[in-house]
Amino acid sequence: MSIEVRIPFSSEGDLAAAYNKALADCKTEWVLFLDHDVFLCNPLWYQMCETAIEKVSRDHDAACITCLCGGERHKSTMKRTGEEPEDCIEEHIRMAKTHYHKYGTNLELIGEYAAGYFLLLNVEIAKDIGFRPQGKGINNIDADFGTRLLDAGYHIYLMPGLYVYHRRGMKHLKKAFEDG
Repeated sequence: MSIEVRIPFSSEGDLAAAYNKALADCKTEWVLFLDHDVFLCNPLWYQMCETAIEKVSRDHDAACITCLCGGERHKSTMKRTGEEPEDCIEEHIRMAKTHYHKYGTNLELIGEYAAGYFLLLNVEIAKDIGFRPQGKGINNIDADFGTRLLDAGYHIYLMPGLYVYHRRGMKHLKKAFEDG
């Protein structure tokens, strides 16, 4: 099994088009879309993705697999775990290890869309649903896509044993690199 890993990007700000182009170019059954500012804290992440795909292989409606996430200003994992946001990478590695040892390669069927920082997608289903622009910028593309997946009867799974660090709000870092 092979999983393509992509970081969709559009210099024009049309992230939906970047997602759709990446899907059109895929040569595998599953693709992992990551945001550019995600740190994969668990070195077993790829094997965990393969295991997750194997576990959902009998579910013909399995469309998306996601994971837990923490980071500055990030709320999805904080709601689930009650933990406070932390900006120290070592702390995120510790959290990743804790989640892995607690949940392993378990999967949970969830009834909500997955945020765009980590989308492991069944390529054919994702092509069928497609990504749509949501006005200017990149906001809500993932929410729209995931909501339409669920409305079409497809399934979204969570890997609670896989935790990533999503350092949202990287504009200040980009400016620091551009300014020298």
